[in-house]
Amino acid sequence: MKTTFAPWTEGERPEVVTECSPDGTVTVSLQCTADGLFVRRMVQRSGAARVMQAARFGTRAEFHRWCAADAARFNYPLLSDKVTRHGDDLFDMLAHAAHSG
Repeated sequence: MKTTFAPWTEGERPEVVTECSPDGTVTVSLQCTADGLFVRRMVQRSGAARVMQAARFGTRAEFHRWCAADAARFNYPLLSDKVTRHGDDLFDMLAHAAHSG
């Protein structure tokens, strides 16, 4: 049986920030939760199944350690920078929400 994989997308959800590599191989979605930052990373292997990872980071330092260990940092440096920047922005939003109310 022949299998064809369609590009995976998060869909139109305004509370989710999604970044994708130029070739569509790696997709990273970030979302604020009550417990911190939820990150979902999907890799579409050529001719194989998708690999999905999900993690929740309670602190900015944990998130930065994960970003520094991700192989995409070397293969897709612009994607890695965007993900780190969006994560920092979301942690800033979480801190602002905690202080304001």
